Amino acid sequence: MRGLLIGLAAAAALALSAAPAAAGEAACIWGKLPKEKRELVRAAFLRDFDEGRRLNPYTQDELNVAFEACAPIEDAAMAAAGPALGGYELMDGSALWLERNMGFDKARLDRAWRDGPGKDPSIPSRVFANGDPAPGPLGEAIESMARALGVPPNGKAGNYVGGYVIGRLLVEYFEPRF
Repeated sequence: MRGLLIGLAAAAALALSAAPAAAGEAACIWGKLPKEKRELVRAAFLRDFDEGRRLNPYTQDELNVAFEACAPIEDAAMAAAGPALGGYELMDGSALWLERNMGFDKARLDRAWRDGPGKDPSIPSRVFANGDPAPGPLGEAIESMARALGVPPNGKAGNYVGGYVIGRLLVEYFEPRF
């Protein structure tokens, strides 16, 4: 579990350090990026969690176009758009692997979220209270989601459950900020 938390904290830190950009909803931004590059990221997640979370095939121009298309915002809120997009991509890639390999469709993941970490509406703020992900609340959220799905929090499936959780937390925490 400790290794998973370190890896997910690194993924969150990478998302937090993403270049600021104009925004809208993370799903909108993701949808405006070139489809062939989005599919590269999704395929990478299916092969290997770490490969998927590290891959960033987009040019700055492609990101700028996607951000601009999804309702540009003021500079003060731009820093939240990158982590929200990174979280959406992490959540999407993890959900794809969980669906293909574990049979967990979106409805099942949403139910497990509501029955697990989503029961605590303060969880996104508790995880990101100091900027970087707090290992205690993050670990609790991952374990809660894993229990709700009936998956051990360690191992390959646990890594993807953890990826889904940190991705969803990033989206839920940062989307309201832009």
